[in-house]
Amino acid sequence: MPAPNRILAPGVTHCCYMKSPPGNVCFLDDSCYDFYLRRLLARSAGFRVQLHAYFLLDDEVLLLLTPRTPFAVSDWLRSVNYCFGEYFRQRYRRPTRVCPRLRAVSEIRGDAAVLDCQKFLELEGSLKLGLEHPGEHHWSSYSRHAFGISHGAGAGDSSHSLSPHRATADYLSAGVEMLYEYREFIARGYTESYHRYLSVRLRHGKPIGVSKRRAPVAA
Repeated sequence: MPAPNRILAPGVTHCCYMKSPPGNVCFLDDSCYDFYLRRLLARSAGFRVQLHAYFLLDDEVLLLLTPRTPFAVSDWLRSVNYCFGEYFRQRYRRPTRVCPRLRAVSEIRGDAAVLDCQKFLELEGSLKLGLEHPGEHHWSSYSRHAFGISHGAGAGDSSHSLSPHRATADYLSAGVEMLYEYREFIARGYTESYHRYLSVRLRHGKPIGVSKRRAPVAA
C-alpha cells in the first residue's frame, strides 16, 4: 500500500525522518547508497523540493528540506522509493519492501534552528559509527558543504546539487574562506545533552526552534 500523502506547508523548512521496516536494511553496500542518493538529489527540483542537507545510514534517512507545494515531499519520496524498490528487487531478487518509510516530520522554526539541524545531520553519521571526522561518513551532505565535493552520487554534476538554505548563506561569509568557516562551524559540535535533545525530537516529529528554554550549544 502506498504511503499516505503528507501535507507540508510550502516555504516552511522541515526535517523528515525515514526508517526501513523492522528487520530490514535498506542500504546493503555503497552501490545501494549511491543509487538511492542519486535519485533523491536528481528528482528534488522536479518535484519542487529544496533539499538542504541529508544523512543516510543502513536503515534510516534524515533530510532537511523546504517544499514548494503541499504534496511535494510525499510525491518526491514516493517516486524515489519506487525506483529504489525496483532496483533492489532486480538486483537481489527479493520481494521484500526495504525502502525507508516516512516516520516523522519536524517543523524547523527560525534560522538558528535550521543551522542546528543541519549541523546535526552532518555529524550524525560519524557519531553513530564512531568515526573521528564527519567527512569519513560518505553518505551525508558534509563533504558537499565543507569541501565542495561529493562521494559517489552526482560528483561533479550540477544537476545533483543541493539547495543552500538562506540561514546557511547568511551565517557564512562570502569568499574563499567560506568552506573553512563551515568546517569550523561543524567542528564546534554540540553539548551531549543538546545532541540528545535534537536526536529525540527529529526522530519523533517534534518541532525545533520553539520559544522555550533549550540546552546550550557548545561554543
